[in-house]
Amino acid sequence: MAKKTPFYIMRGRKYVGGKKVCPKCKEAKLTSAFTSNKRTWDKLSIHCTVCHNKLNRVYRLENPAKIREYRNRYKESSISRYYTIKRRAGQVGKSFEIEMQVFCDWYDNKPKLCYYCNTELLPNGLKPNSVTIDRKDNKIGYLLDNICLCCTQCNTIKGSWFTSDQMLQLAGYFRGGKDKSIVEIDPDAELPRNPYFDVH
Repeated sequence: MAKKTPFYIMRGRKYVGGKKVCPKCKEAKLTSAFTSNKRTWDKLSIHCTVCHNKLNRVYRLENPAKIREYRNRYKESSISRYYTIKRRAGQVGKSFEIEMQVFCDWYDNKPKLCYYCNTELLPNGLKPNSVTIDRKDNKIGYLLDNICLCCTQCNTIKGSWFTSDQMLQLAGYFRGGKDKSIVEIDPDAELPRNPYFDVH
């Protein structure tokens, strides 16, 4: 028995005079009026761009909870994290030398613990223990060996003021030495000063 063609491929298949007919507005339009879709037989969307946008707008208005859930789920994904730090690299003028698949494998398999304070990280949000990605050495760009997962609090405190080793010491100090895997702060260590607070 011949394999049945999926329904989503059959819809919108009709062509008239080299133009594709949109099943929503029933108009024959040039293929340029349709967005690309790898899942369909002609690699074009079922509906024309105008109808597609209208249908999406209606769906968003009628299903705000589903849209919110989808957006939150995407923000938590490794792909979203990848594009976020890639965009950040361009904003701060730093090199970015990590391929997407390499990063996604690293992120998905990495224990969600802060590199500095060992706190369990939340997947999303603006809380102190939400997951962020930090460059250990702020002088160089984004390399796989130069990035780590850390909480929002540690990332904010570290900023461009402290090195990763100094931040490990600070985290160990504020945790009161409870986590022996984190180095305790050296009281004689000279920490960098932020020139912004210098009195002129």
